[in-house]
Order: sequence, then structure tokens, then C-alpha cells
Amino acid sequence: MGASTIDTDVNDELVQIVDEENKAVKGAPRWVMRKQNLPHRSSYVFIYNSKKQLYVQMRTLTKDYLPGYYTLCTGGAVSYTHLRAHETGRNLVCRLLLEKKKKKKKKKNIKNKKKK
Repeated sequence: MGASTIDTDVNDELVQIVDEENKAVKGAPRWVMRKQNLPHRSSYVFIYNSKKQLYVQMRTLTKDYLPGYYTLCTGGAVSYTHLRAHETGRNLVCRLLLEKKKKKKKKKNIKNKKKK
């Protein structure tokens, strides 16, 4: 695995820290949550094709945890900027997947314009 720069904006992002009953008690920067192994909310989505085969994805090299490794799901820690008022966990996951899809499409369009 090559050396990479960790995205400091993501590491400073506030993550929802929870108690034993999964009630949000405070926010903490992602790096603090990782260092102190604090319980936090997270969301994960497993995607299967029509043959019931599980898709895997490679984590980006800028991730603070297991960069460049393959994972069976997409998702991660829920930040305060992720969860909107009155949003359910299921709605959150759907919205985040759609936003990720839009980002990829936009990034692909930018790459195609640079090739021309």
C-alpha cells in the first residue's frame, strides 16, 4: 500500500457518540472517536446483483481506517452533518447512496472533459 494523505476535513468531522442505549450524547471529531474507541452510530449497505452475488468495493486511499482495503459494504460513521432533522436511518442511507452516486457521476464527467 502506497503512502497517502489522510483527508483532514473528514477526520475533523463531528461524529455522533452514543450511550449504551444508542442515544446520542455528544459529538466528537472522527479522529477522537477512533483514538478513544467511542461507541458511535454508523450505517452500512450491502449490495447484491440479480445472481445474489455480493459487490465489494475498494476503500479510498484517503480513509483514516483501512485505506485501500476491500470492503463488503458502503457506509460508515454517521456525522452530525449526515443526519437531518426527523430523518430515519433508512432514509439517511438512501440519501447518502444517491449523493455518492451523483458525486461519482460528476467526477466522471470532469475526467471526460479533461481528456478532450
